[in-house]
Amino acid sequence: MAMAVSSTGSSPVPGRGPALGDFPPSNCGTAYVWRFDSTAPGPVLMISAAVHGNEVCGAQAIGALLDSGLNPANGAIILALANPDAYAAYLKGDSVGRYVDQDMNRLWGADMLAQPAIDRETRRCRELLPFLRETDFLVDLHSMTLEGPPLVLTGQMPRARQFAEQLCIGDFLIADTGHAAGLRMRDFGPFSDAQSRQTALLLECGQHQSPQAGAVALRACLRLVGFFGHKIPEKLEKDMQKQLRHGAVQEPPRPPQAVRITDTITVRTEHYRYLGPAAALNIVAEQGTLIARDGDQPITTPYPDCVILMPSMQASPGQTAMRLGRLTG
Repeated sequence: MAMAVSSTGSSPVPGRGPALGDFPPSNCGTAYVWRFDSTAPGPVLMISAAVHGNEVCGAQAIGALLDSGLNPANGAIILALANPDAYAAYLKGDSVGRYVDQDMNRLWGADMLAQPAIDRETRRCRELLPFLRETDFLVDLHSMTLEGPPLVLTGQMPRARQFAEQLCIGDFLIADTGHAAGLRMRDFGPFSDAQSRQTALLLECGQHQSPQAGAVALRACLRLVGFFGHKIPEKLEKDMQKQLRHGAVQEPPRPPQAVRITDTITVRTEHYRYLGPAAALNIVAEQGTLIARDGDQPITTPYPDCVILMPSMQASPGQTAMRLGRLTG
C-alpha cells in the first residue's frame, strides 16, 4: 500500500530547488528517501536527484511527484534526494555546491564503497546502497554547466540503450564508459553487469539554470512511471501537456540520435585549457581540429564529425576534461 506524503514546495523556479524543509519526512526510515509500495508484484523503480547539490532540476521533479501523490499499480517506486548535504549547501549560497567532501558520482565502485565512511558523501552512499541493490530500473537526474539538449548516458549495456529508446527522454543516447576518477551511480555493480537485468540511465536534463531543465526532469519521471503502468497524477499530466503545447519543453526525436564514446580525455596538468565551442554537445566536422591544450600537449579531434561531449571549461588533474565520440545512428 502506498504511503501518503506531501511536499509544501511551490512552483519550480529555474536554477532554484525546493528548500529541504519543503520536503516531507521520509516514509521508509532513511532521510530524504521516499518509498511507495503496491500490493501487486512488479519491478522496483528508483528516481534519484541532487547527486550534485547544484543540480536542482531533479529535486524540482521529485517535489512535484510528492505533491501530487503516487500510488503504484505494481512493484514499488523509490524517490531519493541523493546528496541532501550538498543540496542544502548550494541553497544556502555556496556558489558551487556540487559536493561537500568529495564527488558522490565517483564513489560507486566496490573499492570506494569499501573505504572507511569518514566523509558525508561516502556515508550517504552507504545509506542508499540497500535501495540501489533492489532497484530494477533507475533514472538518475542531472543537469549541465553548458547549454545543450537533454542527453541520456546509457553506459555500455545494450539493455540500457534499448530502455532509453523506449522511454524517449533525451535527444541523444550516449554509450560511454564513465570517468577515470571513479564510477557513477548509474555504473554501480549490477547496472554494469552483462549477466544482470538491473538497468540504469543518467539523464542530463539541460543547463543548470535553464527553465526547461525542470520540465525535462519531470517528463522523464512521468515517462518512467507511465511506462510501467502506474497512473500518472492528473495535475502533472495536464501541466506537462501545457508545457509541450506552449513550447516550454520539446519532445525528443524518435529515435534519438546515438553516440558511441571512443575517447575520454583526462586532465594531466594544472594548465589545461579548453578551446572549442562552449556547448554541452558539439559536432566538429574536420579531423585534426585543435580543441584544447593540456600544458604543452595539443588535443585535436581524432576523426571527422567528432562529437565533443560536455567539455569542462576548467578542470584539475585527474578530472575528465571531455569525451569524444562518433554518431552511430
